[in-house]
Amino acid sequence: MTPEQWTDVENELVGVFGSVELKVDGYDITLRREVSKNKIVTVVYVNGAINGENLDGNNPTEITLRFYRPISQYLFRMKKGQIREKEIKKARRNRIPEWAEILSKRFTYYVPTWNSTRSLKRHFIKNNDVIELVHIGYKRSEA
Repeated sequence: MTPEQWTDVENELVGVFGSVELKVDGYDITLRREVSKNKIVTVVYVNGAINGENLDGNNPTEITLRFYRPISQYLFRMKKGQIREKEIKKARRNRIPEWAEILSKRFTYYVPTWNSTRSLKRHFIKNNDVIELVHIGYKRSEA
């Protein structure tokens, strides 16, 4: 896609409603602006659907890695105001390496929603080879 086409896509997905259809490495991708948890986000549909198997962070599929947003968090959250690095250093200093290892563990899960069109664009360009614009806007049904 050209920079002008990406600008058109970003302009379509900036408002409350918007829809863009792409062809990405053989997959039919639909990007739609929707409300999710009282927030307006861009939802990615791969071949017209969101498949729950692709959201598993333990066994990410090719579709997961290419199109969905990764979120990484610590396994154990710290109390408000505590700094994780200080706690890890303290555990190492007190000869509790197991606790330091547990505190530093992270896990990753994937969601089909994107808060920012720019981050979606960066992720798509980084993880895919051929991105083609098919259609901007909602298709009108002829009755």
